[in-house]
Amino acid sequence: MGEPYQASDASRTSLIAPPIALASFAAASLSGASKSATELEAFRFGRIACFLPFLFIYKPGLLPVGSWLHIGYVFASSLIR
Repeated sequence: MGEPYQASDASRTSLIAPPIALASFAAASLSGASKSATELEAFRFGRIACFLPFLFIYKPGLLPVGSWLHIGYVFASSLIR
């Protein structure tokens, strides 16, 4: 039995999101950088983790499944937008 998607998504983003940011604070203390700057950069880079599963649902061509013409069209349209 797997965990619900919302629970796994919340646990992934809680490590980098601004209210908790445990992984960001650990990285900042190891590198000697500012905690708030590291936290915001981690959130900026990690926010795609929230949207990536939905991108695969709305544009299944991003997963290389299907005809090459459709996959090429989806990748080209993703780069343009």
